[in-house]
Amino acid sequence: MENITKLYGINFTGFKLHLLSTHALVVGPTALAGYLTQETCDPSFVLSDMDIFIPCGLWSYDKSDLMNIADFLMKAEFIVKYQISNNESLAKYVSTVICLTKGDKEINLIAVKCSDVIELITQEFDLSVCISWWDSKTERFNTLNPRLTKRKEMYKLHNILDSDDIVQRYICRGFKLVEPPCPIISIRDIREELTSEKFTGIEVSDILTLEDMPLKDFLNASEWNIIIKAGERYYAFERRTLSNYMKSKRVYINEEIRVIYETPLNQCISYNGLDSLSYADYSIFELVYDRSANTKQGIKSLFHVYCYSVKQWIEEDKTVIHHSFPKEISVSDTAILHAREVERRLRYGIAASPF
Repeated sequence: MENITKLYGINFTGFKLHLLSTHALVVGPTALAGYLTQETCDPSFVLSDMDIFIPCGLWSYDKSDLMNIADFLMKAEFIVKYQISNNESLAKYVSTVICLTKGDKEINLIAVKCSDVIELITQEFDLSVCISWWDSKTERFNTLNPRLTKRKEMYKLHNILDSDDIVQRYICRGFKLVEPPCPIISIRDIREELTSEKFTGIEVSDILTLEDMPLKDFLNASEWNIIIKAGERYYAFERRTLSNYMKSKRVYINEEIRVIYETPLNQCISYNGLDSLSYADYSIFELVYDRSANTKQGIKSLFHVYCYSVKQWIEEDKTVIHHSFPKEISVSDTAILHAREVERRLRYGIAASPF
């Protein structure tokens, strides 16, 4: 950020102190360019304007916060180009805008109706790469999706018509529009360990296209791609396609197990197992046979689901998440439970038996 302030002819220390005292953040293109430079990536566009968001709470704010930063910039020879307050042309979350210029450089001081600027831009900005900011406390640039941003890939967060112009602007700056990332539960599996020799020579089968391909290539192609291991074979699936198929193949078992979901390979798993396929925390799923069950649609094979990140698979981690069915109660187990219940009822003087 210090290099950026030099381009604007601003004293870095004073700039940082003003942002710290007002909880303000540098956001948008300047922060994006700073983040890419910080991560040794070429921004490929020239910095000419800077947006500074100053939180002003939901209802009111201390105007001195805004004016103090404006005064600081005017002392650095910036001139007020215009000032707008509470105008219909402003975004719904903007209270006041002061635009200052010096030569070809422009700084917009924007008072926003929030107490948390990062939360605001995450909810309101239309494009993932625009959700970038400079944290004056850590003196680090941050962005919503570091992995994609470093690859100069972006995605829409809202289907807003006005966002098309913004998309084109960033395409001209060298960014590529991609589909939104897969959701996560807690930690995204970034699959860096796919270079491991453990995956060398492993082929996966796509039962829809009837093609075989290297496991590494398939998982590297998209985080929506997953592997299901059944027995000694590996199968390639796209998360959404597989999930939609299995939801159409739901089968009711009984009151204890309730509904199961069948894969194209005729293995049946629980709802929790099906749900886990949707999250980018996991990349490889192992199906382990449990038992068979009679249904109105015939005999179905029930399988436990073990969920692995790439790293967990390599390390054969025993703490992986797994989803299993309730233990099947045998005739002898039922008799034991019956005897215990009768004993309990006699002990506490309960005459009626539930059996």
